[in-house]
Amino acid sequence: MTGFLVGSAIYILIVEIFDWGYHYIRTQKILRSKKKLYKVQHGKVILNRRLFSATTYDTVLSVFQFISIYLQISIIIVAFSLLPNPFTFLAASILLAGRFRALNEIGHNALHGALSKNYSLGLHATNYLVQLPLLLPGIQQRMYSHLVAHHPNANQPLKDPNLEDFKFVGLKAGISRFKFWSIVLYPISPVGVKQTVENIIKLLIKEFKNTPQLALARIGIIFIFLGIMFFFGYGIIFLALFCVARMVFYSWFTWISQLVEHRWFTEGPTIANSSKYDKEIIAGRPTDYYFLEGLLLRNLIFPFGDSYHLIHSLYPKVRYNYLPQIDKILKRFDQKYREHRSLGLIINHNNTHTALSELENRLVRK
Repeated sequence: MTGFLVGSAIYILIVEIFDWGYHYIRTQKILRSKKKLYKVQHGKVILNRRLFSATTYDTVLSVFQFISIYLQISIIIVAFSLLPNPFTFLAASILLAGRFRALNEIGHNALHGALSKNYSLGLHATNYLVQLPLLLPGIQQRMYSHLVAHHPNANQPLKDPNLEDFKFVGLKAGISRFKFWSIVLYPISPVGVKQTVENIIKLLIKEFKNTPQLALARIGIIFIFLGIMFFFGYGIIFLALFCVARMVFYSWFTWISQLVEHRWFTEGPTIANSSKYDKEIIAGRPTDYYFLEGLLLRNLIFPFGDSYHLIHSLYPKVRYNYLPQIDKILKRFDQKYREHRSLGLIINHNNTHTALSELENRLVRK
């Protein structure tokens, strides 16, 4: 078992080094090239997005990245088995939920064609390694809800499914501070967990009725993973950790990400009648996460570039590795981009709005 842990850790480290090293070198090459990275028109930065798209190397790397995340999941399960107690169970569940978020976000990159140059490979990997084993809707449903319903209609009432999720739990202007924070914590409340379980059951029942082939594929994938875990003696541990991580903490982390990715409940008609660029600027804002808070958030809640959501909204086909550099460019040359900037998730820094306090100030009645 020690050999597995050490070998997996070495593999994960090598993949991380190659991912960082290749994209650091490529970023520096792009910055030094004679090609125009961007142009500034009327105070607005227009990025040459083709320079930052996925390459053939990224296609190969993406396969190793999926394996790396699954090895991280395995390490968490094995580590807990070596020291099982309520505190390590809680820690393992939280870490496992963070790796589920990593799977979701690497799949999110694939959804936009930003992960791999081979779009079909990215979609199939996401379907069979993310959507099906994590009890999430199949890739076709995710593509429709995210690419068709959400992205063109961010923050527009009756159009954006994310906005409708918030209305379902009572998030709106004029609520009390207690109500606001109870909504922030909704997925880990008994009612929220019950809703998550019910949604999964409804999804599976609907899938068996409408797309039985997809349902059978899901069963096959789940049995493969369960078979591997039970073969090595970790079946019960895996099931217990999976249930808590998936039904409680993963749902909560995803909810937090959704709460702060846009400036929700800004003026709908204003957004609807604006240009695409202005729509995203009105509905979004950059948020910086620093220090230990930033380290935790980027690994548990906002992995694979999810912390740079405004850039993603502006340039969805840009691979996550390049978002920090583009963030620097936009902050320097694009005044509108930095107009609604926030700092941190909850912890206030230098009297600047946090990602959640910005939403709280807009919705909580004074």
